[in-house]
Amino acid sequence: FSLIFSIAGVLSIAFWHHIPLGVDFKGGTQIRVDFTQMPNEEHVRHAMDLAGVRDFTIQRVSDPSGHAANKVIISLPESTATDTAHDAGREEVENALAANYHDSGFTIEQVQIVGPTAGKQLQEQAIEATLYSLLGMLIYLWFRFELIYGVAAVAAVFHDTLITIGAFSLTNKEITLTVIAAILTLIGYSMNDTIVVFDRIR
Repeated sequence: FSLIFSIAGVLSIAFWHHIPLGVDFKGGTQIRVDFTQMPNEEHVRHAMDLAGVRDFTIQRVSDPSGHAANKVIISLPESTATDTAHDAGREEVENALAANYHDSGFTIEQVQIVGPTAGKQLQEQAIEATLYSLLGMLIYLWFRFELIYGVAAVAAVFHDTLITIGAFSLTNKEITLTVIAAILTLIGYSMNDTIVVFDRIR
């Protein structure tokens, strides 16, 4: 199962959906919308679809206590970081909701442009963070046990990471900075279990 799923993920990355990067990486417009009542995300998505808005993502906003707030962030990909794009994205979302969303009133709270330069920088930093963490674990396990243990552990963690990214590619779900944080957490837990097993073996 692992082999089939890994190969399917690699084929999807190479030939199908590739790596579906979110607005954090490829640039775009993020629009924070404040609703008078708790929004139904499916109704918001349907309103955007009816207006012909494509390739957008919707993310619920939580307040500091962790509870869902009456706000969502609507991301529109690959906008140019100019005032014209800023106004166009805001107007597109505002018109779509005004015409097709009738659950409650809303206001556009914030419009933020993530330009291609910022997106590229975030992408490089995310890759570097992942590679540095793998290298650090390899060095630690080399001194803690043996080099072969470190190589085996990093190979296993790389497999876990690859299969996760492959799953995102297969389902065409966008990879955002939050996903990168989740992958780093996955690496940490996977490595922790590996070290426990190595210690038992020794």
